[in-house]
Amino acid sequence: MKAGTIRLPKVSEHVVDILGWPTDVISIDYDSTVSQSETNNADLNTTMPTTPHTTLVFIPGNPGCCAWYQPILLELIKALGLGYCARLVSYAGHNPYHPDHANVEKHQERLDASIVWTVDGQIRHKEAFVDQYCNSYSQLIFLSHSIGSHMVERLLMQRTDILQRTACVIHMMPFVRMKAPNQFDQAKLDFGAANPNLLIGFGRSTMKVLAKLYSTESLNALLENFQVYQDAKGRDLAAHLLLQQPHYARNFFELGTEEIRDVPFAMDRTCMKQITRHCPLILLYCANDQWAPYEHTPEILEESNNKNKNNKNNNNSNGTSFSYPISIHYFPNHKHDFVSVDAMVPPITNCCLQAIQQSLGGHGEGILRSRL
Repeated sequence: MKAGTIRLPKVSEHVVDILGWPTDVISIDYDSTVSQSETNNADLNTTMPTTPHTTLVFIPGNPGCCAWYQPILLELIKALGLGYCARLVSYAGHNPYHPDHANVEKHQERLDASIVWTVDGQIRHKEAFVDQYCNSYSQLIFLSHSIGSHMVERLLMQRTDILQRTACVIHMMPFVRMKAPNQFDQAKLDFGAANPNLLIGFGRSTMKVLAKLYSTESLNALLENFQVYQDAKGRDLAAHLLLQQPHYARNFFELGTEEIRDVPFAMDRTCMKQITRHCPLILLYCANDQWAPYEHTPEILEESNNKNKNNKNNNNSNGTSFSYPISIHYFPNHKHDFVSVDAMVPPITNCCLQAIQQSLGGHGEGILRSRL
């Protein structure tokens, strides 16, 4: 590679085994060596290793497909430079291009179906992913969307060894159990949560009808016409999920109805306190979001500010505070599923980049604040 050439990370997509379940994983890495011409340092050997010191770990929201978020993580790794890599993981049983992998009924005699159908199971799945595919010697930055944020918090509370390696946590539109705006809508929500089999049957029937009425290309064009997933890859993923995955409906609704039955109505303050003992916590919200309501943020900020004041008044003998800040960012023109609209992605990406750079103490390539 000639001096002055822009070095770009490589994207690799794999299906790997996690707790027995085939799982879609995306890796974003720079090459393992840097040429002498790139360093402009004649004293170095022909190549030098670029083992990543920081791994960005991304956990998506339901429907659990990490490929929709790949552009965000790719841009972050490009901007952060050498020394950084990213690992994105889909949910168990949420494989858009492998219909057989979503057929839990077929595999449940030899595999644990709760891994796919419960929040606790999906958290175990993400814990195993970190253990298997995130370098034990690198510090971690967790990024998540929607219910993925709840999974990250639960994971970090269960595994303090992983929390101690974590340099920053970024939640995009963190999901909490919603309260409907009126009694009628709440009754419908409660009915759906209590009767997942009805939703599963409806979802499967709808997918079968779509498969008969539309080809993948036709549904892709329909999504484009309605300006849903304006990028071609996003539309293709949605078309495959809708057309080729009648089994996916059960996985989606089994997990989704548990989310609206059992996940707390507000952010878990205990989790937030524990996380901010170790690293900064960044929360991103948008307007009119029933799944991640912005109304809770004044309480979060007030509690965070009070905690920081107390820390300043009760520092230890060397003057070091034990608490990191909570930062909240509001996007009035965004929506919960922002990845479906191209124009909404860059502002979120830029906000995440700034948060990471501030958390790691600087800008540019190779910034490292080791937490190991």
